[in-house]
Amino acid sequence: MSEADRSRSASDPEAERRVIRKLGGWALVFLAVAVWSALAPSYCGPGRGLVGRPSPEFEGPIVSGAGAGAHDRLSRSALLGRVVILDFWASWCGPCRASMPILARLAQRHEAAGLVALGVNLEHNLSAEQVAAAHRALGAGFPTLHDQGGAMHSAFGIQSLPTLVLIDRRGQVREVEVGVPDEARLDAQLVQLLAEAP
Repeated sequence: MSEADRSRSASDPEAERRVIRKLGGWALVFLAVAVWSALAPSYCGPGRGLVGRPSPEFEGPIVSGAGAGAHDRLSRSALLGRVVILDFWASWCGPCRASMPILARLAQRHEAAGLVALGVNLEHNLSAEQVAAAHRALGAGFPTLHDQGGAMHSAFGIQSLPTLVLIDRRGQVREVEVGVPDEARLDAQLVQLLAEAP
């Protein structure tokens, strides 16, 4: 700061206050960035904190696909020993519509090896019949659960749709992926998981 600026700011208290406000504003920006950086690992994506940990417990009614007619329910404990894909979806979600045929092909391809693909519909305002109709219209041959009360949504920390959760034969979450999956990449992941011992 030049001598002229110093003498001008000394004689102009309003200019001094403007400088202080500007510096205070920048300090707040830097503080916000520092706090965000410290917390970023826990917010690097929905469900990312689940990877490498046991899957949250879940149970829900099958509303479409095999088991729907008998009003079957599925739970995590009943699926131990199988590789599981949970596909969190909603009928209004465009990317969900794009991912369903991919998952249907992979489910059919790997079912005999021990893969279970399950849709998990998150629309609390739809009836089971409406979810079933939407699921059939999307061409999904695998079953879907209806998480009408939101328990699975909360347990898995779902923030975006579609979200895929891959669970290995021991019940550990191995991958959480948001968006339409790359079929070749997901197929390779499933082959690897299915080759692992329970």
